[in-house]
Amino acid sequence: MEIMRMCFIMALVVTTNAETTEAGNLTEMVIQSIQEAILMSETDQSDGPYVRKAGKSAMPSAVTGCTLWQHSLFSSASGNSGRVPQTDRNAALSISALRKFNVRSRTTGPKPITTDEALLQTWRSQIASKCTPSPQPMSCSLLDRYRTANGTCNNIQNPLYGSSHMPHRRLLPPEYDDGIDSPRTRAENGSLLPSPRLISNTLHSSSTSWKSPSFTIMYMSFGQFLDHDITSTPSMKDENNNPIDCCQDNNVVQNSACFPIGIPDNDERFVTKCMSFTRSAAAVNNGCDPDYRQQINQLTSYIDASNVYGSYQETQDRLRTKSEGRMRVSVSGDLLPSYNSDTCVLTDSSSTHCFDAGDERHSEVPTLTTLHIAFLREHNRIADQLHQLNPDWNDEQIFQETRKIVGALLQHITYNEYLPIVLGNDLMEKFDLRPSPSGFRHVYNDTIDATSFNAFATAAFRYGHSQIPDQIMLLNQRYKKKEIINVESHFFKPDIMFKKHGPEWLGRWQVSRAQRKEDKSIQGSVRNFLFLDSKNDSLDLAALNMQRGRDHGLPSYNAWRTWCGLEQVTHFGYRKGGLIDHSQYARKKIASLYSSPNDIDLYSGGLSENRILGGLVGPTFACILSQQFNNLQKGDRFWYENDAPNSGFTEAQLNEIKKMTLSSILCTNLNLIKTQRNSFRMKNKSDNTRQECSQLPSIDMTKWAITQYRHY
Repeated sequence: MEIMRMCFIMALVVTTNAETTEAGNLTEMVIQSIQEAILMSETDQSDGPYVRKAGKSAMPSAVTGCTLWQHSLFSSASGNSGRVPQTDRNAALSISALRKFNVRSRTTGPKPITTDEALLQTWRSQIASKCTPSPQPMSCSLLDRYRTANGTCNNIQNPLYGSSHMPHRRLLPPEYDDGIDSPRTRAENGSLLPSPRLISNTLHSSSTSWKSPSFTIMYMSFGQFLDHDITSTPSMKDENNNPIDCCQDNNVVQNSACFPIGIPDNDERFVTKCMSFTRSAAAVNNGCDPDYRQQINQLTSYIDASNVYGSYQETQDRLRTKSEGRMRVSVSGDLLPSYNSDTCVLTDSSSTHCFDAGDERHSEVPTLTTLHIAFLREHNRIADQLHQLNPDWNDEQIFQETRKIVGALLQHITYNEYLPIVLGNDLMEKFDLRPSPSGFRHVYNDTIDATSFNAFATAAFRYGHSQIPDQIMLLNQRYKKKEIINVESHFFKPDIMFKKHGPEWLGRWQVSRAQRKEDKSIQGSVRNFLFLDSKNDSLDLAALNMQRGRDHGLPSYNAWRTWCGLEQVTHFGYRKGGLIDHSQYARKKIASLYSSPNDIDLYSGGLSENRILGGLVGPTFACILSQQFNNLQKGDRFWYENDAPNSGFTEAQLNEIKKMTLSSILCTNLNLIKTQRNSFRMKNKSDNTRQECSQLPSIDMTKWAITQYRHY
């Protein structure tokens, strides 16, 4: 027995010493890896993502525009853009150090460090001298009535939840080729994935342009307006903050920011072999921690009308008059205020100007600009009424209360009118998303993080790209056609807004004409001629979406089927285990492109699914969208229906908001004169007839008079 006891003690000592030695070795490996990464970043700027000195910048032209420059605006920084390069540099250093640690320790990914508190603290102490961490949690108060501009302090326990400039959340670990950072380019069998442009040509092109029998252009427009309230992912730029041309002289530029798209032989539109594409700016969690490459959401994730007001205090301050709660407008025409001329393409700078708004993509297409103008006018209309009702209120009180009302209107329209069309009644009920007809409905849950999902922003909520039309039309007060314009000729051009009745006539077209049918097909205006410039250069939106998913390391379509609890795809047929949610045409096309079902890109696989009953998307996208909009509602302390003593509305005020529809706002602010009650649905003779604007519900602002107001 004594011999056995001694053997046990000796074995324990050996094991303990080995564990101590291993822990010491890992600690030393962390230190060495970080020191090497820091040294390399100081002596050789070619290592890591934030390298942009090589290559030719795509500079804008005030007259002709530039495809790459317009694309950079499409994914531009909104507001505090100086934080993006710093975040990107932090990520480059962190990823470089992690890669070196993985090689030394023969491990993969960040978990060996993040799951060991001692190693993580060593990492943080070593990297702190060269890496600026994310803002630390601040002191927040439940007594605050209004949201912060950047979304912080919405969640008291986790003040950074849903705030601007945070990494998109991952629902599944990324699938990068190197396990950490490099884009997903390889198929299951080791071969290269098919070119996104080839997939676009094969699966997403259409010779026939079908119109929806039920839904208007305004449905598509509002979806884009809503998206620009909750997601914006910046792309990498050079050291002068200019876009990078990744395809010079038809050759791929060797730059860590570049991930160009290959053009197949005999392409129907492009004669070059390379379509320029720059990667999204990088981020890591907590600013400097060991992590996979993440991507930034520049906006607040909450539905808070940040597309109107901005996601940074600096933007909000710039947009205000600082008098009577109003926001700035143009000198004439009650349009968006003027701003720097390098934010749009001007064809006549003597009589037009570039606009300013909470989101810099406001002029991407005229249909979007129309909604920006309508909601800006709605803010000033409400502010004027609040000033009349409560003359003792100062500018700040009027502005913040108006901003609160406009944000609530946007939430109500989204969940009461827009989402039921996307998701159908079953999912609206399953996730308890539908607002109550009247009164409070307390749904807030402080354990829910409303931060946008990477898969939502990069793939699922891009389903609306199939609804974009080829042409824009202006209709007069009698709803008669006055002018037809090709979409590709008006990217980032505000000209239409300066025409007499421009926003009004364009708005009238959007509420009365059918959008493109929601399917796998994407129109040529954005699939072949996206951001067309005077040199006949352009891009392909479908290909960009797929490449962006690969850039972000989004797992394949099949991985998301599993996450959603849907049946996995094991073959390309239509029987059990096959592409059961796809048409025969889509199955054949997908089978011709991919070598395995496990290779299918989420965007293409999801977009080409058959629609769910009562909705406009297939089951995979419906799953991701439902979860995201559930979090955006229940993870928002300022959700408009909450009965919150300090930050909520009174019941009378809430009921006024619940009366409103998008048609009411458009009628008031775009002088439509007549329209149907639901702007998203085509007019009909039963329950959505066209009627005088005076017959539509309007908000009774007297409920905000100080004598009836419990909060002041």
